[in-house]
Amino acid sequence: MPQRTLRVRLWKEGRGASRAAFPRGAWERSKTLLVNACESLASASMMLSEFAGLMDMPHRNVMLGIQSVVMLGELAVNRVLDNLDPQG
Repeated sequence: MPQRTLRVRLWKEGRGASRAAFPRGAWERSKTLLVNACESLASASMMLSEFAGLMDMPHRNVMLGIQSVVMLGELAVNRVLDNLDPQG
């Protein structure tokens, strides 16, 4: 059974994806990708926040709105990491 199908099936059954759903090397690669995504989103959030400080209203509010959306994406990636590997 392909890996994607297995993860989707586990998720639909309410068991969630776990380390067992990934082959040995795939788990570490997936975790690395998620950590990199989280760090990239955190950097983007900080850059948007700094850039918003240089702008005048109403453009500042738009930039801060975009920064909030990026920060929510970072939080979502962190939640996935916590759900997949609670021990860290």
